[in-house]
Amino acid sequence: CRLQASMSFSSNFTLATISNSFRGFLIQAQASEDSSLVGSFTIYDSDNSQLRSCSGDSDSTVTHTNSNSKTRISFEWTAPPSSGTVEMRYSVVTAFADFYANLNAADYRPPCPFPPTLIGYHPTTIGLPDGCSRESCDYYVGFGPNTVNSDYLDIYLEGEADGWIALGFSEN
Repeated sequence: CRLQASMSFSSNFTLATISNSFRGFLIQAQASEDSSLVGSFTIYDSDNSQLRSCSGDSDSTVTHTNSNSKTRISFEWTAPPSSGTVEMRYSVVTAFADFYANLNAADYRPPCPFPPTLIGYHPTTIGLPDGCSRESCDYYVGFGPNTVNSDYLDIYLEGEADGWIALGFSEN
């Protein structure tokens, strides 16, 4: 069995088999740092799947309702406002004594859900693609003198990325 998804802030997932069916399953989204449960699930098929609350987190687990043969289960996972890197963990039972436990479908870092913020005045700006406005840039950098102490430089960096965004300085 495998878990497939196209991931976004609110992501739809499908647990599907390539060739065989499965009878039972358990799915959780866990924080990579400490395995705590994050986010919540919504189910689409209450005949074959149900929500469970584990570790005091409501709707944090999706599991089966019966041992009937299944080939596909679909559900939605919604990320919390800030969650860091998440592992979509699952276990599957294909027969009474045939099971696969604690598999990791993928590591996933939800996009930042926060809207652009008021950043103050920065006389020098750089945006990519070239000439974009701050709201439409893939990456945006603004910098200028600090309004309280002009001995300091304020730097603002914003963008969409699957990992880190960084800005470097060099004297050459």
